[in-house]
Amino acid sequence: MSARGILAGLVVVALLAAGTANGQRLRSIQQGQGQRRAEGRPGDWLRKNRNLPPAEQQRALERDPAFRSLPPQRQQQLQQRLEHFNSLPPEQQNRILQRMDTFGRLNPEQRQHARDMFSQFRSLPPDRQIMLRRAFRGMHDMSPAERQRLVDSPAYRSTFTDQERNLLRGMTDLNVGPAH
Repeated sequence: MSARGILAGLVVVALLAAGTANGQRLRSIQQGQGQRRAEGRPGDWLRKNRNLPPAEQQRALERDPAFRSLPPQRQQQLQQRLEHFNSLPPEQQNRILQRMDTFGRLNPEQRQHARDMFSQFRSLPPDRQIMLRRAFRGMHDMSPAERQRLVDSPAYRSTFTDQERNLLRGMTDLNVGPAH
């Protein structure tokens, strides 16, 4: 895998794990990733290196020319995000990697739609973000018809604003959502 693939994967996981996926950062990811490349998919570096001890992961990053070319502050941010990823339980790491796979399979229009939804999500107050995360997790295994019925139900109409229900529809349609 190329250095850009490693860095794109780390940036994607950092945004998803930390729950800081704002529009500007997602745009920079897409500029770095471009179309699906032959060098691999987002998350490949993490899958390959996730079971290495942290010191070996650090050495792998430090040997990467693209990583070394980043400003020191950016290198530190990526290292901290990798540490955060490593501190998560395996189930949560797997969910993040699955989400990276999903995001990597989206076409450009879907990616833009996802960026817009994440931007809207991040603009919500923290308590509303928590409620949407819970609702999204609860809808994960539902069929599209079941999701639609739930989002249009009187309970959801009284609990969520139209904007929030539209975000839930969009996240479940794309099968992407905020980090858990």
